Amino acid sequence: MKFLNFLKKTRNLIEWFIVYSIMGWIYEVVWWFMIELNRGFVNRGVLFGPWLPIYGFGMLAVLAIVRLLKIKKPLPIFLVGTALVTGVELLGSYIMEWTVGYVMWDYSDMFGNFEGRISVKTSILFGLLILFGIYSVQPRMEKFQKQFDKSTVHNALFVYLLIAMIADAVFTFFVK
Repeated sequence: MKFLNFLKKTRNLIEWFIVYSIMGWIYEVVWWFMIELNRGFVNRGVLFGPWLPIYGFGMLAVLAIVRLLKIKKPLPIFLVGTALVTGVELLGSYIMEWTVGYVMWDYSDMFGNFEGRISVKTSILFGLLILFGIYSVQPRMEKFQKQFDKSTVHNALFVYLLIAMIADAVFTFFVK
């Protein structure tokens, strides 16, 4: 029984990661390129699929810290989350540069930027996205997971998305 609980918790975490990675991709494509820069559709991911894993990692880190520190109020969540994901973005930029040879974003022309890797504007937007995730997306996801825990369709969709994301990463980093 403990092993099954472990598997269920692991599946839930991976689902959160996938959902937030997809939401990050949507945010990047819709906000930054279609609205902010008026460039039309551009796949913003380093991977081919509609996901940006840095958003998944960032949100999981925020959820872990917020829960560990038992932070409940919006302002502290915003501040802690913003600082954390700004750090994740900065670290991610160095990892991206080291692994693929370039960074996919450049905030050099934005106020309060550091080496064009992070900026005040993007950090604030990330903080707002965190609040949306914690107060809107996360409760709905947890309710959905509880309601459809044993659903064959739910589990099949999860396995499909997980395999697709892993295959995408393997193809991108090892085959391409």
